[in-house]
Amino acid sequence: MCGRFTVNTSSDLIARFFELADLPEAPARWNAAPGQTILTITRRGGRRARGHDASWGWKLLDKPNTTINARFETAGRLRSFAFEFSNQRCVIPADGWYEWTGTPKAPVLLRPENGELLGLAGIWRPTDRGAEVVILTQAAPPAMTDIHDRMPVMVPRENVAAWLDPRVTRESAVRALVESADERVFEAVPVSTRLNRVVHDDPACAAPVGLPRKLGHAFTNSEHRSKLAR
Repeated sequence: MCGRFTVNTSSDLIARFFELADLPEAPARWNAAPGQTILTITRRGGRRARGHDASWGWKLLDKPNTTINARFETAGRLRSFAFEFSNQRCVIPADGWYEWTGTPKAPVLLRPENGELLGLAGIWRPTDRGAEVVILTQAAPPAMTDIHDRMPVMVPRENVAAWLDPRVTRESAVRALVESADERVFEAVPVSTRLNRVVHDDPACAAPVGLPRKLGHAFTNSEHRSKLAR
């Protein structure tokens, strides 16, 4: 799953990486958490993609708690998410995301070894309180399952424009945009337990407390990719 993430790349670099027409100045986030405002990239109608703020998570009528993640495998077929999956997709810029693993649970930062930006796949909806966003997740590949069995879906940079395009509505076409292999090598970095408290949002949250462990590619085999299509 994805319950915390970090994005401390400058707004200028984010705008250039995602080829945005407009991006408000966004503060660095070291511990972005559910319920908070996060930077989100959308495209509405025929306009170019732009960045704006959105609240992470929304309430479903049949759920008592706020939903922050949706399963990519089923989102396109569930009444709660089907419209947004077809018509209102978004990308959340990130440098990496956090998981907790081991006994006792300790936080680790998962990120590309080369430091390149990530585009986390999401869906969004407008409300009278502003935009709300949910991050899509998928089954983790074998290289990551000892940390967590789920991970965020990532949109390849070359597919971001199509992912955001509301004219791409067919479920098979949407799925194809994120099923290509990701050639980046990922690493897991043990970080400070300062991260555990959402009131902390500073570089110390991502401070390494151990050596990084190389995990391999995010997508490593056809068996994993076939899970996405089911």
